[in-house]
Amino acid sequence: MIHKMPADKIKETIVDTAQQVSGAFIALIFGCAMVYVYRNTADGSAAIEAGKIDSTMLICMARALADLAGKAYVIISPFIGVLGAFMAGSNTVSNILFAPLQFETARLLTISPLIVCAIQNIGGAAGNMICVNNVVSACATTGTLGNEGKVIKTNMLPCIIYCIVAILVLGSAVVILKQDPMGLAVAEQVASVIG
Repeated sequence: MIHKMPADKIKETIVDTAQQVSGAFIALIFGCAMVYVYRNTADGSAAIEAGKIDSTMLICMARALADLAGKAYVIISPFIGVLGAFMAGSNTVSNILFAPLQFETARLLTISPLIVCAIQNIGGAAGNMICVNNVVSACATTGTLGNEGKVIKTNMLPCIIYCIVAILVLGSAVVILKQDPMGLAVAEQVASVIG
């Protein structure tokens, strides 16, 4: 109405917008639901309120990753971000989904949870290059539908290089400094507040 569009054009615009947003909306809904399931498994919200969050799915996964990778966890960290973005469709949902896992794993390994979460964020950003939702949208926008597989294959190498650079820069900061530059005590306080 502001642009004095005819009613049929307004209807067409609303339908087009709904079609464009529906894929992202579905991914966000299921991504957020997955986070809720991860955080509220075992004894559910009563356990979290009582401070007994050591049996939630995310905590169990964090313990397994800490045992498996040890201090070399910073090498795995960005690829978890990539996986989250690939599955969920965005870096935001990747962070919602896996940042608590990354934070807890780093805390268990006594390395900087804040740096590990930063590496997660970088991995999620890199994962956007190979995210199916983004690739399909880009191909639809450029009129190259049917080439999604080629685009993902082409973007795989830059995605991996991006993650390796993050590992080298931020991971080496963790190794070289040996002490948590961001303050593990602060991270413990944050964990107790959000936990």
